[in-house]
Amino acid sequence: MYKIAICEDQKVWHYQLIKIFEQIHNHENIDLEVDTYLSGEALLNSEFNQYDVLILDIQMDGLDGIEVAKKIRKVNERVQIIFVTALENSWSEGYVVRAYRYIVKPIEVDAFYEMMVQLFDEINQSRRSVLVKEDGGMKKVEIASIKYLAIESRKVVIYTLDGCYKSSISLGEWNDKLQPFGFAHPHTSYLVNLKYVKHLNREKIVLTQGDILYVSQRKYKKFKEQFMNYVDYIK
Repeated sequence: MYKIAICEDQKVWHYQLIKIFEQIHNHENIDLEVDTYLSGEALLNSEFNQYDVLILDIQMDGLDGIEVAKKIRKVNERVQIIFVTALENSWSEGYVVRAYRYIVKPIEVDAFYEMMVQLFDEINQSRRSVLVKEDGGMKKVEIASIKYLAIESRKVVIYTLDGCYKSSISLGEWNDKLQPFGFAHPHTSYLVNLKYVKHLNREKIVLTQGDILYVSQRKYKKFKEQFMNYVDYIK
C-alpha cells in the first residue's frame, strides 16, 4: 500500500492525477490510497507524516508548494516530493527540499505514469531493512533511514534518523550491502547515503540535518561523480 497526497488548488488537476493513479492501480495491481488538498495549509494541518508521496503545486494561494515542502522536510526526511508547476525556474529551490521530480504542466500522462511506477518500486526497495545488534538482541533498521556509517574506535557506527548503532561488520561489507541503495565513500572512514547530502566541497560534506563529514582528496573526484549522477538521476 502506498499513500499519496495531492496538494493543488485547482480541482481539474486533482481529477487528472486521480485518473492516472486509478490506471496504475488497475494495470499494475498496485494498492494506492490518494487524498486531495486544496491548499498547503490544509495539508500541513493533516497527518502528513502518513504519506509516502506528496504531489505539490508550486503556485498556490497562501503557502506555495516550496514553502510547504520546506516545513514538511523539517520533520520528515523520508517522504518523496513531486512538484507540478507551469514554471521551470524554481528547480534550485526544489533541490533544497530534495524533490524527486519536477512535472511541468500540462502533465504528460504516459511519462507521469511511468515515473510513478518507477517511484513505487524505489519506495518498495527503500522499505528494505538491515539487522544490527543492539543490547544483546537485533534491531531492524530501514535502509532509507541511514544517513551515514563511520569507523569509530575500530567499530562501525551506523547513524540513522532515529539514533545510532554499533556494528562489528566491516565498512567494506556494509558497502557491499548498501551501495545499490545510493551509498558512496567520500573517505575511507565513511559510507554516506547520497540522498542526505546537502553540500559538498573538496574538504567536507554537509548533510541535510547538519552533520559534517570529511572528504579525502583521493576519493573526492569519484564521490563527486557519484553524487552528480545521483542528483541527475532523481530529477
